[in-house]
Amino acid sequence: MTASEQFIYEANPHFDITRFTMSMELDVFVGNTTILDEEVYQLWLDGYTVSDAVRARGDSGVMQQWQTSTEVLHSDTMDQFRTFQMCERLLHCPSKLANQLLFQIPPHRQALLIERYYTFDSALARELLGKKLSKGTKKDLDDVSAKTGIILKSCRRQFDNFKRVFKVVEELKGPLVENIQHHFLLSDKLARDYAAVVFFANSRFETGKRKLQYLSFQDLAFCARQLISYWTVGAVDSSLEDVDVDLEKEFLHDLKDLKILISDKDMLDQHKSLVCAALRGKIKVFNEMEANFKNLSRALVNIASKLTHTKDVRDLFMDLVEKFIEPCRSDRWSVGDLRLFLTHYTSTTHNLDSFRHVVIWDRYMGVIKSCILKIPESHTTPHTKERLSSAAPKEGGRIRERERETERERERDEAGQKKQEIREEERSLRAKEEQSFADLRRRTSPAYFHTNNDTYTECTDGYQWDIESQHCKDVNECETIPEACKGEMKCFNHYGGYLCLPRSASVLTAPEPISQPEQGLPVEVNESFNPCPPRG
Repeated sequence: MTASEQFIYEANPHFDITRFTMSMELDVFVGNTTILDEEVYQLWLDGYTVSDAVRARGDSGVMQQWQTSTEVLHSDTMDQFRTFQMCERLLHCPSKLANQLLFQIPPHRQALLIERYYTFDSALARELLGKKLSKGTKKDLDDVSAKTGIILKSCRRQFDNFKRVFKVVEELKGPLVENIQHHFLLSDKLARDYAAVVFFANSRFETGKRKLQYLSFQDLAFCARQLISYWTVGAVDSSLEDVDVDLEKEFLHDLKDLKILISDKDMLDQHKSLVCAALRGKIKVFNEMEANFKNLSRALVNIASKLTHTKDVRDLFMDLVEKFIEPCRSDRWSVGDLRLFLTHYTSTTHNLDSFRHVVIWDRYMGVIKSCILKIPESHTTPHTKERLSSAAPKEGGRIRERERETERERERDEAGQKKQEIREEERSLRAKEEQSFADLRRRTSPAYFHTNNDTYTECTDGYQWDIESQHCKDVNECETIPEACKGEMKCFNHYGGYLCLPRSASVLTAPEPISQPEQGLPVEVNESFNPCPPRG
């Protein structure tokens, strides 16, 4: 007799212990490693309910694969969801996940949980970019969910992630990306994307206007990285303990000095002359560029000079589109034309003797050039964003998966197109160089000149044969070419060509050479005449 039976017998001697029976059936599972299903985790992140998740798993064929029933699948899904909900409070501060003892999760699985939890949908980020991460914005997530097809629960989770990261790094000193990586244990790429969200939320750039809708999150994130790298305090001196979310006020104030490029008429004309000389024959829209140069230059310089005001900083992208990109687009500028123009427009200021703000100018134009080239590039190669307002919540995960694939395909296409453009441009430059060398060899060879009675009958460009003197004489292009120099520029005849200089400029006319070459002797036409008389 067991101790329990002895106790019962002593308490009640008349109790018949042989008539008392008790049965119990227990199912016990003991383990020390938390089992996590990545597919179920993604369904939970996408905001699925347990029922919708079970249905999605059933549609994927998991029951046939494991030969199980709907009840078992439902129980497993519910258990997984419960585990994720208990882990969520640790994911809010990822460093705690590695130090806790409740869940035995290997380090590589911890990294997966954190990275997946903080990964966000580009369509949602694009809708929130530049907006204040406040309660009012969170209340509007119903409309964002309907517009993007992302389940509302997932929208709220991602919004809370944005706000959490923003609050943590807002007051921290040092590089923004490094701070995000250190506190949230994210990959470099994801940390950079969060840095763009934080930067836009802090500066409140206007990105919601209709003219900017074609820009994707990655397009604007690229511009944010340029601004962080070159216009913030840390961009100048990494030793300064300041956050990367604020633009350097002193730099923005110094941009006012750039207005001399358009306020000084002589400098504006000289700048135009240098750019035109550098681009003549290199871009297809040369005539349009030359005619519209002053307006384009005023647009870029005026944008710079107004960045001291908060409102103008917020309207930076809108101003670039309206005042510069749209005029170029209407004249059918290609990305290659824009790249060449902006390159020479920036570099030729180094040859302006009276311009004293080259460092500020290069710092400003480096970012503006990168952003301008990114914006029209996105416009000319638009990618389809799958925003289905009528999509049911259960389709949200599939929509986002297709969207991610579309985004990856677009990036691959853009990379391939860039490489192709660079190769074509290189081939074109090589062809022009080869043609120039071939022309030079042909012009300097004896066969280029055919003689008649020991006199030359052909001359190089810019010269014509004079019958009386039996020599090639310089052509005055200022008389033969109508409107050789436009606007306030004055035309000066030059050996073999002409110069467009400000009217205040003067040219010393060199005397003609006294001695003439003897008839019948070969003339080296590639040697230019030295107008300076030899020293006595």
